[in-house]
Amino acid sequence: MWNLALDFFRVMQAIQVQPDTVSFNSAISACEKGSRWEIALQVYSEMAQNDVKLDTISANAAISACEKFGKWEKALQLLSSSKQSRTN
Repeated sequence: MWNLALDFFRVMQAIQVQPDTVSFNSAISACEKGSRWEIALQVYSEMAQNDVKLDTISANAAISACEKFGKWEKALQLLSSSKQSRTN
């Protein structure tokens, strides 16, 4: 199922429909639920590259993807950066 969500997300970009925060969050969550933590982090980083607002849901989904696979250092890094972005 995660691959269908990600395919839909990529099609949006291919036809030049700019994904919004909800679209990115859905793709991150789908990857997290599909045990694809690396892809979830890639999509998360694309949000910033595309000037899409990162929110609590974005950070939680990315952190959860890391946590499920024991990537606690990366999860802590994401937590720290999400706190910094909220205070700036």
